[in-house]
Amino acid sequence: MIETSQRIRLIGSPGSGIDELAENVSRHSNLNVISLNNFFIDNCSKKENDCQSLLNDFLRSEEWLIKGFFVKDWALNTIRDANMIILLKKPFLIRLINFFSEQLVKIFRKNFSYKKMTFELKLILSFKDELKDLLSSKHLMNKVVIFNSEKSAYEFFIKETAPDLFL
Repeated sequence: MIETSQRIRLIGSPGSGIDELAENVSRHSNLNVISLNNFFIDNCSKKENDCQSLLNDFLRSEEWLIKGFFVKDWALNTIRDANMIILLKKPFLIRLINFFSEQLVKIFRKNFSYKKMTFELKLILSFKDELKDLLSSKHLMNKVVIFNSEKSAYEFFIKETAPDLFL
């Protein structure tokens, strides 16, 4: 079971279902969600040092829910400080199909961004390589739980945070 102060890190590439999982976990836990992908685009693309400082300010709070892909460099503190790390590891082709389906919806809703699409597509393509370091780190393995779907990850989260519901 996770500790009382909830510091949860959700990791998944675009198209993995990480947004849906974050919404469900946030609704259940009343934690505010910060998206590292949006955080990076909004704050870090020009000044990475400022990015680290802003993120460290957020990490000082007692409880947080951080979702996104980044597992290296400026985002490492989000992994180190988390009580629980949930990794969504869907197959590449499914993530790619989901991603392009989302992009089509954005085009029809007229909120499509070519810059964000190319940024997220690069994340999908590099996801496997980025995870190697995380999964090989022995001191993090007791915090990392890997799932193939957002539904099974959410069910696990509920059981870990509210075990009395399942007695």
